[in-house]
Formats: sequence, structure tokens, C-alpha cells
Amino acid sequence: MEQKKIITVDNLISEDEKISFQCKDPKSLKIIGIEKTMKIRWTFDTEMIDSKIVIHLKNFSEEYYQAASRWDLYMEASGELHRIQISGGKNEYFHSIPSIGVQVITPYITASGGLSIVIKQPIHLSDEVLSAKLTLKSLRFKGTILTGSVRLELKEEYELVGMVLKQRDVSDNTQYIFPVKGKGHKLSFTIDVKSMEWRPFYYDFYLMVRVGGKDHYIRLKNPTCMALRKLNKRLFGMSYTFDNGYWVYPYLTASGTVALTYKERTEYETNKHFFKEVLASWVYRLLLPYYKKKNIWLIYEKTADRAQDNGYYFFKYIYENHNRQQAYYIIKPDSEDYPKLENMKNRVVEFMSFKYMVFMFAAQLLVSSETKGHAYDIRIQKGRIRKAMNYKPLVFLQHGVIGLKKLNSIFKKSSINAPSLFVVSSPEEGKIIQNHFGYNKNELIVSGLPRWDVIENRSNGKRILVMPTWRVWLENLPFEEVEKSEYVQVFKTFLQSKELSRLLEQHDLTLHFYLHPKFKDFIEHFSIDNQRFTISNEEDLNALLMEASMLITDYSSVAWDMFYQKKPVVFYQFDLETYNKYQGSYMNMDNQLFGDQVFTTEKLISTINAYAETGFAEKEAFGQLRKTYLPYIDHSNSRRVYEQIHAKQGLLKKIKRKQLITRISNNPFVRSLWRKFNGFNFVKGMAETIRLKAR
Repeated sequence: MEQKKIITVDNLISEDEKISFQCKDPKSLKIIGIEKTMKIRWTFDTEMIDSKIVIHLKNFSEEYYQAASRWDLYMEASGELHRIQISGGKNEYFHSIPSIGVQVITPYITASGGLSIVIKQPIHLSDEVLSAKLTLKSLRFKGTILTGSVRLELKEEYELVGMVLKQRDVSDNTQYIFPVKGKGHKLSFTIDVKSMEWRPFYYDFYLMVRVGGKDHYIRLKNPTCMALRKLNKRLFGMSYTFDNGYWVYPYLTASGTVALTYKERTEYETNKHFFKEVLASWVYRLLLPYYKKKNIWLIYEKTADRAQDNGYYFFKYIYENHNRQQAYYIIKPDSEDYPKLENMKNRVVEFMSFKYMVFMFAAQLLVSSETKGHAYDIRIQKGRIRKAMNYKPLVFLQHGVIGLKKLNSIFKKSSINAPSLFVVSSPEEGKIIQNHFGYNKNELIVSGLPRWDVIENRSNGKRILVMPTWRVWLENLPFEEVEKSEYVQVFKTFLQSKELSRLLEQHDLTLHFYLHPKFKDFIEHFSIDNQRFTISNEEDLNALLMEASMLITDYSSVAWDMFYQKKPVVFYQFDLETYNKYQGSYMNMDNQLFGDQVFTTEKLISTINAYAETGFAEKEAFGQLRKTYLPYIDHSNSRRVYEQIHAKQGLLKKIKRKQLITRISNNPFVRSLWRKFNGFNFVKGMAETIRLKAR
């Protein structure tokens, strides 16, 4: 369907989750929103009231509130899209509509008069509304002092408030304001990093200005060529290490903004390792023809420290069935799972070894149940390996089925770290990936999870597995605050319940509480002096899921593994409202779950008792959902994934070409030339030609 015409409307009003306007000759009441970067389509709920077309935003907000996005609005009639234009309007933002999350939904009129909607956090909407531009000119670390100079372009009269460093965590409003000096466009700031109480991991820079009595945050971005070179290349001269072993340094985010990261300095963040990186990059370049012929695939799991998820089982399948394929498994040599790879050692690459570094440059494909960052260090934002990794295609195997937990924007097709091919377990899950992340159908591999190839029911009807997931809003809080959180207290109450203990004794059951990896520091808080309880966070999860008769979780994707085995699942969702605000789900928790939903400890225990009395038989109503959610139950998932990767080699080559163009366009020298000469028509023409060739 092509956009051929525009349709002009007037008397636009935005209020109470509605947009209304008048149209002299409406073509239809079908209003379509098209997301700007991923071209996702949404059909709005509309009606005609008193000669006005009213667009209801409630359902749209509930579907897309979790991630930042931008939508253009069209009227669809007779197979044509008509761009909605506002009579006499441009560059106007209307009242922001709160969502159930941290973003707000804001209708606005574009510079060309079109009606659009932007979804952003209020702090990120601020500089857009002002049409402000804040450019980083220089940044320098000397001891504990960080100094910087910036250029501000802002048409409105304003009063300087200060340079703000704000914790990125959406549940943490911590911010520090530092004085700014200068007049006009040229400003400077000084920050003593020892004056702050640091928490991991990321802090964003904003210039706070007061316009018309209201404070606005303008995000620091657009570094000059020289500033960008320092941000990308220098590390040890652009950092400060604290006495506690943590260090802080600036970096450029994937969206081009300037930020600081505060993290524990690892054993391989040393001059020695960075020299090895440089040397490895030169070895790779010298042997480029050789490595191109090898067609290396690198497979890994969480923090390159595990061998028990989809990555491991997919690697094992290739090793045993397609050994000519140059597939290698990355793992840390001190990992507890390392012995599992003993018989495949000739295809194991030890994390941070020199061979690992050369292979990271040489790899043609990454395959993992995690994002690209887990092949290196998810918190390291600089270095040659990190940069090279950003532009490598990734086949994303996933942990489980997507539905219970919304993913962040890193999985959007438009993200620099986006997967190239997305493995899903059903066409239904595929629709989520298409509708929320902008992938085409041919970029999906419908197969089921590789680890399910070895899964089998080993339960004896006597073991309950409890496995809650983590909470994003507790991510960077101090130990003491997490200890007092509802999350910890609720599970302590459940595990220490006398009624639960009596129930286990009555039915001769055992209960295993499996802690999320981010929860391991709290293991002693759940210690119970009862032989019917066990607690761990290191055992083979696949084995635990096969041995369990029943799963109690909240929002964890391991629920799908139990559903695959036709075992009952109970969803203990005591904090659903908070979860929806900070995390969210793609499934409707009220009517799409494949297990019982409970909200209190009392109801949870009574539900366990009811299942124990039936021998942990799955309820028929939940079993009927399996054909829709999990169409493949045949132990051939790894084979399907492998065959589809080879079938989509043409698509992967096309993606590599796009990534090469992106890499060139992100080069500091190229960006500098573009800023200087993009006003010339022949330069614009060349850029468009390159863009079209990369398609």
C-alpha cells in the first residue's frame, strides 16, 4: 500500500487519552499509525462524535508504552494511505498522556504539518520540545576531575541551571547538578567524580535550562570529530579508578549520546589485555583471506560462563552432526560447566585468550541465547573487540518463548546490536517479534528451542520447583534496600510458611528454590532447617526442569519448558501492577496464561495442595493452548535452526552489507565530512546511492 495523498484536518484537540479533529471530507474512519524506523502498523480505535473524528489511544498505549517510539498517522481509504496534515500547524506539542509505565504518549505536529505521536520518557521529550541542540566539544579526565566544553543552540530565552548527571535506571531518580560557566553558545562544566555516591552502571549527561519558569533537560550528544575520537579510543587516560576497585569512564551510547559508566574493573581491563586486542586485530588483518574461508561461527551463553542453555545444545548438535562447520564455543576456563565440553575441546575457545580475540575479529556469525555483549563483557563499552562485535550478524536463540516479559529496545531491528535472525517457537510468537521489533517474516526462524531436543519428563510426582525471575527496578539498589523489598519479603514468607511445611510433609513432597543469578547474594536469607527444602543457583537448570513435577514462577520464561513437558505451572504474580509499570508483558496476564494465576501466599499454597491431590496433572484448559503456543514437540529444533541459517545465507550477506555501511557512516571522519558538506546535492546523492545499494 503506497502513500499517495494527504488529507487536511483542523481543530485538533488532545485530552484524556483521545485525539479529535474535524475533517471536511473524511475518506474513512480507519486511522493507521506507522512506526518511523521499523514500519510497524497499528490500527487505532476511532469513532465519529459531533462531526469530529475521535482517536482513542488507550489500547495503543497499553500495547506500546514500554519502549520509546515515534508514529506517523494516516487515514486509510480504498487501499491508499493519506497522511494526516493539520491546517496551519507545525512544530507543536500537545498535552502528554501518562501510560502505565515510565513513558508518556505525546501527540504533536511535525515541521511539515503532519500529525504524529512520540512515546518517550518526559526527560527525553524535553529537548525535543525545545528544538535544542547540545554538542560536546571536548571532554578530559585529570585525576578525579572531569571537565568538558559544550555548544548550546537554543532559540528561546533561557536561564542556565547546571549540568546534570542522572542515573539511567528508570526506578532511580538520583541526579547530581554541577555548575556551568560561560555565555552564549559556549559553555563549560567541571565534575569531581569523588563528590558523588556512585551506583552501577550508567549515568547520562543533561544540561538543565529554565525556560518560561519551567526546567528542561537537554541531552548531551553530537560530539565533534575530535571529542568522538577521544571517547572511542582512549580509556585509561579517560577514566578514574576508585579504592573499591570500581572505575568510571565516559563513552558514546548506541544512540549517539554521551554517558558515564561506573562498574567493577575486571581482571582483563588492563593495559596488557588492551595490547592483546590491538595485536589480535593485526593478526586477523594479516590472515584475512584465510579466516574468510573458514566461515567461523562463535556460540556462547550468558557472560560466556555457561554451557546449559540453547547455545550449548545447538553447539553440541553441530559438533555431532555437522563437524565440518567451523563452529566454536566460547567459555571461561574456570566455569563450572567447562567439563561438559571436554569431549569437544578442539572446538572450544577460552574466553579472553589470544585465540579468542583473533576469532572475535574473524567470526562471520555469532549464535547465542544472549545479546552480543555477553560474548565479551556486557558492561564494557569501548575497545576494538566491542566495536567489531557491534557489526557482526547474530542469530538469537533466546532463553525461552517471548510473551511474559517485554524486551528492551536493544532487540529492535533498528538497534545497532539487534539480532539478524530471530528464533521463535511458533507463528504466534513470531507476530510479537514482527509487531514490536520490526522484523520481517523471513528474518524469523520458527523452530522451538534447541535445549528442548534433550528434554524429557523425569519427574516422580514428588518435587516442586520454585523459580522467580529478577526485578528490573531492583537492579542497582544497595544490598540493604533489596533485602527490605517486597520481592525478598514475599518469598521469605512463602518459604517459611508453616502451612507449606505441613503440606509438603502430608504429600511427601520436596521443594527446590532456584535463585536467579542476580539474586545469589541473598541465598542465606532463604535458609530453612527442613530436609524437604533445597536452595541453589548453580545446578543444571535443564535437569531441574525435567525432574520437577510442578513449577511455581512469576514471569520467568522457564514456564514454557514445563508447559512443553505438559506439567502444571502456577504464576505467583503478587506485584503485577509494579511489574507492568517497569517491565510489562506481551501476553494478557488475565486470559492468556497457560497456568494458574495467584496473588497471595495463601492462594498459592492452596493451589499447590489441589495439584498434589491430583498427582500434578495438567488442567485440560491449559493443555489445549499447546497447539497454538508450541506447535513443534519433536526434538528436532536444533536441526531446523541449523538448516534455516544455511537457507538464509543470502539474507545474512545482505545484512552484512548494511552493517558495513552503518560502520562507515559511524566513522568519526565520515561524520565530520557529512556535517561539513551535506548541504551539497551531489553529496546527498552519493549518500542515497550508498543507502540503496545496502538494501
